[in-house]
Amino acid sequence: KHPEPFLLFPEDRDHPIRMRERLPARWTNSGPSDQFKGTALRGEFYVFQIGVYASQAAAIAIRFDDLVASNGVKIPASAFECLNTGGVDTSGRPFHREFRVTPGQVGALWCGVQIPLDARPGPYNSAAHLTPTGGAEMPVRLNIEVGRDFVRAGGVDQPSRLSRLKWLNSTAGLEDTIT
Repeated sequence: KHPEPFLLFPEDRDHPIRMRERLPARWTNSGPSDQFKGTALRGEFYVFQIGVYASQAAAIAIRFDDLVASNGVKIPASAFECLNTGGVDTSGRPFHREFRVTPGQVGALWCGVQIPLDARPGPYNSAAHLTPTGGAEMPVRLNIEVGRDFVRAGGVDQPSRLSRLKWLNSTAGLEDTIT
């Protein structure tokens, strides 16, 4: 039914991607999608995933556009992170990693965006662009509703938000001083 080399399944943090060998029933019922909708709070490191089901092997690169409100206010693309494709190692050095999916397997790209504390509430739109090696770019439209409320400490004190994932790229504690 789907001849594409990769099928995309964007997911909110409430539905962590765990199955690697099979497609979840919710995906087979809804089918692949190129759209994601989520709700974030001001100050939050908002986490989401893009599930990738592969019918052929390849490395996949990802990049993000600015997150733009209807009034033109922008949250820069640099506020996005994909934890699978790069970050900061345990010595505090930046690194880049290839994201690969084996044919017949499901891979999960864990992504997050830092919503500024002073962000205006309302809908914001962006896109994640996935590009397989030697293949055509596959965009996923991102629609994130920023609420009026805010969270303290980026949301890390609320485990259900998965905001602690941002700590994977932290350099806190690397200095020879008291953190």
